[in-house]
Amino acid sequence: MKKKVLEQVITYTPLVGIIGASFFSVSAFQRQLLMLFLLIWANAFFLYKSWLSQ
Repeated sequence: MKKKVLEQVITYTPLVGIIGASFFSVSAFQRQLLMLFLLIWANAFFLYKSWLSQ
């Protein structure tokens, strides 16, 4: 049970950080970097979930 909760926390922490950082006053370049990080996280997340199901 603890392992599953820890796995979910580790999995979703980058997303929470990216969304949280977007609420700060950031420049256009920093916003683009946040979007890039979000895309990278999303790709890695879906690959992780698809590999996990096999």
